[in-house]
Amino acid sequence: MNLKNTFLLAAIAATLSGCGSLFPKPEQDPARYYVLNTAPAKPVDKENLRPQIALSVARLQIPAYLDRAEILCRRSPNRLDILENDLWLEPLGKACTRVFTQNLARNLGTERLALDPALDVYGDALQIQVSVLKFDGVFGNAVELRTRWRISKFENGETLASGECDIKTPLTGTSPEIYVESMSAALETLAEKIAGEVRKLK
Repeated sequence: MNLKNTFLLAAIAATLSGCGSLFPKPEQDPARYYVLNTAPAKPVDKENLRPQIALSVARLQIPAYLDRAEILCRRSPNRLDILENDLWLEPLGKACTRVFTQNLARNLGTERLALDPALDVYGDALQIQVSVLKFDGVFGNAVELRTRWRISKFENGETLASGECDIKTPLTGTSPEIYVESMSAALETLAEKIAGEVRKLK
């Protein structure tokens, strides 16, 4: 191999070795994604089951400050921290409705369930409406779920029962995962309380 070819090969090698700087490897996504989940199935006393009840559950209304992709935690009564890399995988209002509805149906043992608005809702359905007033917490302390609820007849809107509910679930750690687990537990407790109100009516 002559000297000219040697220089040419050296130049090609140098060019190839520099490709890494021209096309850098994509950085790994630092985001972590979370979902709310229904509570593990627990035995329910048969006397508390109401399989004949039909339910129409309206989408849970959440405060505007919670309607975002990032998970929020409370630093003080008037200050919230945004966890920029800890994100909800689905809109929080939709997630709350999904988990609450599944827990409620399981607590009552009914499959006669529709999400409102629904065209195929049962004519004798009870309509469940829940407005979330507060749903956040302090790491190392507790998650608080404060709601206003209403149970009415779906067919004519007559109110049968209403009230407010304030639920606090303790936080056993400071990780976002434990925080989300406590939020799921709060929704389970809410479903148990609303199921108890429904049983008083039927």
